[in-house]
Amino acid sequence: MSVIERGQSFVKELNELNVSGVSEFFKIQRESLEGLVEANRERFAALREIKGLSDVVSAERDFYAAVQKGFSSSVEKQTELARGNWETTSKLVRGLFTSADAADAQATTEEAVAEVA
Repeated sequence: MSVIERGQSFVKELNELNVSGVSEFFKIQRESLEGLVEANRERFAALREIKGLSDVVSAERDFYAAVQKGFSSSVEKQTELARGNWETTSKLVRGLFTSADAADAQATTEEAVAEVA
């Protein structure tokens, strides 16, 4: 595979990774926002039925627990996404330069053998 073909393949694969990464990122954000909206609905439903201070505190506690859980889940998913994209990008870059280095080493070895013979 020529240098140009390796470069084109690298750019194509990196672009596909970026497209899928951004799509997954927005999916995570959408799920997080949906969770926040649902937590808010539950909070206001609970606040409509309050009878005392303990009910208010309980509703707020449940709301903030749901928000914290959603936020933690979102951060965890985004971290996994970033880690996966980093590993894939690292493999692509290593493959690009390893192939080029291997081709250069092969050419250098062939030249050295030709000079000796």
